[in-house]
Amino acid sequence: MAATNSTFAQPNRLYPESPRQESAANGQAWHGWADAFRWLEDTENPTTLRWVEAQRKYTRTYLDKLLLRPAIQAFLEPFYRMERLGLPVEKKGWIFQSRQSETALQPVLLASPKGSNKSDTLIDPLLWDAQGREALSGWATDAETRHLAVLRSSQGSDWNQISILDLQTRNWLPETINQVKFSGISWFKDGFFYSKFPQKAGDLNAANINQQLFYHRLHTDPKSDVLVFQDKANPRRGVYASVTEDEKWLVLSQSEGTSGNRLAVAALPESNKSQFNLKWLKIIDDEASDVDLIWSNKTHFFLLTNRNAPNKKLVKLKHGEGYSKAETVLAENPNRPLMSCHRWQQGWVAHCIDSVVSVLEYVPEQGQGFSFELPFLGSISGISVEEESPHLYVGLQSHSSPGVSLKWTWGAEKPEILHQPKRENVPQKVSLRQETFVGSDGVRIPVFIMENTQIQGPKPCLLYGYGGFNIPILPFYKPWFHAFAEMGGMVVVPALRGGSEFGEKWHEQGMLLNKKRVFLDMEEAAEYLIKQGYTSPSHLAVHGRSNGGLLVGAVMTRRPDLFKVALPAVGVLDMMRYHTFTIGRAWMVEYGDPETEPYRSYLKSYSPLHSIQPGQVYPATLVLTADHDDRVVPSHSYKFGAALQAGAHPANPVLLRIDKGAGHGAGRALTAEINEAVDVLSFLAYHLQLEFIPTAR
Repeated sequence: MAATNSTFAQPNRLYPESPRQESAANGQAWHGWADAFRWLEDTENPTTLRWVEAQRKYTRTYLDKLLLRPAIQAFLEPFYRMERLGLPVEKKGWIFQSRQSETALQPVLLASPKGSNKSDTLIDPLLWDAQGREALSGWATDAETRHLAVLRSSQGSDWNQISILDLQTRNWLPETINQVKFSGISWFKDGFFYSKFPQKAGDLNAANINQQLFYHRLHTDPKSDVLVFQDKANPRRGVYASVTEDEKWLVLSQSEGTSGNRLAVAALPESNKSQFNLKWLKIIDDEASDVDLIWSNKTHFFLLTNRNAPNKKLVKLKHGEGYSKAETVLAENPNRPLMSCHRWQQGWVAHCIDSVVSVLEYVPEQGQGFSFELPFLGSISGISVEEESPHLYVGLQSHSSPGVSLKWTWGAEKPEILHQPKRENVPQKVSLRQETFVGSDGVRIPVFIMENTQIQGPKPCLLYGYGGFNIPILPFYKPWFHAFAEMGGMVVVPALRGGSEFGEKWHEQGMLLNKKRVFLDMEEAAEYLIKQGYTSPSHLAVHGRSNGGLLVGAVMTRRPDLFKVALPAVGVLDMMRYHTFTIGRAWMVEYGDPETEPYRSYLKSYSPLHSIQPGQVYPATLVLTADHDDRVVPSHSYKFGAALQAGAHPANPVLLRIDKGAGHGAGRALTAEINEAVDVLSFLAYHLQLEFIPTAR
């Protein structure tokens, strides 16, 4: 490895050439600040494409020379090669379920009659593309389970097309709907509602605005679909609709950002042959809170909301009334944020968070409720239940367990284990514990720690975080995290501000002009690990994806002394222009508007791209992105990587790993997941000096 190391510890002139263009006259300045690599935003330009290929070749050459890479690949494969079964979904005499075998590139969708042990494969994405580049990203059946409408994604894109399968004949209907993005499928009679944008799919430089709601009738040309709703006066508002179970009401949610939404309902006509001249009743007409209509009966709507309840509550209101008349059904618990509610057996199944793990409770309309006994501390990855069914299905996972599928039958004391992945040749030497450190502002921050119990003393450490968008990071299973711990490393996941591990207030402490608090939490987590003697700066890596990629970019440029390796993946790294691409404008509710003060100055003060200091020694950096990411466009990573290569001290390498034909992460083929994990683990093992000795299993 010494020879390999000397090869790469060279001046940055060995990197692929990245010309700087800083002339304001050529449009390369943004609000007075130089944007030297803005030309990389034009991702289809031949110059950019040649640059991407040069970076991919450079990175591939580097990673393929790492001596432990073949051994790591052999060790890692079994962590991914296991059968995965989704939760059963009961629909009018049928049970639907996803399944991915140990070798399949994509999961398939199965269907079986209730009570039968035989399942048929309804959808196999490999019939769409044998290389696994197309994925089933969503589906819905009509009320009579005669038709199945599916959302189909290509190359990891957020753009989808809708196709329709006749469940009796198993033939596809001739109509296909395109331009669908951030949409559900909600059936009404012999058709369904869906949302689409007018922008061309695949244009990474076009903002996604003017979303519209349409209705499609079966056996008709999508060009004749009925426009049900649009808001021309507010083009930034997204539009999402659903139909209540009884098909009496259409529910409309609108939002300009990722937090807070407006809610309205309209009574649906007896027939779907009209043009849907609906009369909307506004339930909430601002975006100051999150509100979701989760169930409706003959007289009332039931809403889950954090309006005047940071930890959320369940309320009801009579049909035809506004939110001011709402009555509380499940009161807010100040110690347990409420994640979701599901109607079951004349009561409610409530998923809550307690000390950064999931708890599940049943609350009846009358009488005493109870708590479901979960087999281990972890997070609920899914709940599947029909109101009148005697069965409740729950998925549970943790950092060290890929999870189990549980089935509760009404009246039974304990659940049945439906599925637990068989993991042959996977060692089981890790422990999982939770600790707490106190931040500089006196707030206690919980952290989960996973490590190999047979290796004592300080260890190479991977610190992972997200910290944003009201998303709680509960215990989750990531195969290469588990493998890294089994190899002798330590994986640490703190509950950073910006998420909802402790409700909306926790979120608010890490958003907008409080965003730097998230970075401080992460830096103080690193300092805690070092102070406790668990690791050292020369053996510490930091990793995060998407908003977590921003986190990595921020902490590695703020505190390069704390980390030896940085792994920003599909990150938001240019905070001055993030709002100009695809759906980026929706994040302004989280980050602030770069066009106005005080946000402009605040964003620039931590923007990773704008924080790179010439000559500074930064951690060994592997920037991960994909050339078809239409959520966090790859130019964020291109520009950040180019700026680091041009300006950082050459002591540590800066590599860009750019997936071809992939997106933000969803829908990737299994082999693509494994290949990325092998590259990341090989990079970590080398630069953290992980003493991994492959042994026969």
